[in-house]
Amino acid sequence: GTRIVSGSYDGTIKLWDASDLTAGALQTGSGHSSWVYSVAFSPDGTRIVSGSYDGTIKLWDASDLTAGALQTGSGHSRSVYSVAFS
Repeated sequence: GTRIVSGSYDGTIKLWDASDLTAGALQTGSGHSSWVYSVAFSPDGTRIVSGSYDGTIKLWDASDLTAGALQTGSGHSRSVYSVAFS
């Protein structure tokens, strides 16, 4: 792949160009109220899912993180440590 997604203690996710990490993040997505523990790309690379200490998962459009999450799932009573697409 050509992109990397990361999750942070500050509650954001960031998209990076894998060929030049020194250039800084391409985009930042905000919306979690606590640490982001896990992130994953969808198999086709168009979506990103994130899981957080705040107990939510969020679905993002990988082409526009700044627009905010497309959907939020809040069914967990505690932190979400892992996310994955089928």
